[in-house]
Amino acid sequence: KLLECGLGIGPRLFSFNRRGVSWTCRLLFFAGAYVRFASRAELTEGEAYRGAEDLTPLQAASAYLAGPLANILVAWVLMTALMALPIPVLSPTIGSVTPGSPAAGIGFKGNETIVAVNGQPAKSWNSMTRQAWLQRGKPLQFTLADGRSLTGTLYQHNEKLADAATRNRIAGFSPSGRTVLGYGGWQAPLLAAREIRQIVASLGPFMVAVISDKEQLKNAGGPISGLRDTSKALDSKEKGLETMLLVFALFSLVLGLVNLLPIPLFDGGQVLGHLIEWGYGTPLPAGFMKVWNMVGLGAIWGLTMLAVGADIVKLFS
Repeated sequence: KLLECGLGIGPRLFSFNRRGVSWTCRLLFFAGAYVRFASRAELTEGEAYRGAEDLTPLQAASAYLAGPLANILVAWVLMTALMALPIPVLSPTIGSVTPGSPAAGIGFKGNETIVAVNGQPAKSWNSMTRQAWLQRGKPLQFTLADGRSLTGTLYQHNEKLADAATRNRIAGFSPSGRTVLGYGGWQAPLLAAREIRQIVASLGPFMVAVISDKEQLKNAGGPISGLRDTSKALDSKEKGLETMLLVFALFSLVLGLVNLLPIPLFDGGQVLGHLIEWGYGTPLPAGFMKVWNMVGLGAIWGLTMLAVGADIVKLFS
């Protein structure tokens, strides 16, 4: 019997009851979804208890898949809000160009406004540089507000990890002024879906670059760095609501994608196990499941120690 469907962790913000099920939203709503089923003690007389062992392999796989998909859905909702709300953002108008920089080599000049990158609309400065960064190493076509087009490579393929300010420095240009960003109708959800698709598509090459480059691997951090960087972003008065929504959306998206990895103890690992069980038509041996879970626990423990260790080295270096 299903008792509660919830979103997030922490103190309850609000909840409502429908057909005996409590629908709850908690403070850290972007941290994922959960469901709570009745225990034997919570069932009334005449109600049959049904545990996880009573589910078919496909039903169990679907149940484990629901959490990561909810994370991705929350990311899409937050991205949609980011696209739809009238938020003041940096305008895609160039303020200054550094002589000899990649931007100068392409032909950019001050007071020019970039309206599209490879045909994709660029409504804010950060979205414009982010689009160019995701396609670094490739020649791009930049459409200007006056109708002209400039073609060139703004970022090289081997560029290291970069935030918005570092992207500006590498390219050799800076923004000028602000604009109010907001999409109406179906534009906001469609653009949010496209943004998530671009981020997901770039994650594979990004992780390969991080692992294969010692300098980038050295710059990677763990939970301490993540909390510190998030705190800085949320405290930034200049970025405000735009950064807050983006941070929460990316946190939820990455959490969902990581949880989909086929690692034992992760939801993705459980889904894979139940699909294998469904394919073979018989439950996996208990001994195999024990080893499977121990391997997953070791992988998670090792990655956690690696990330925390990198943070400790940064704190004392």
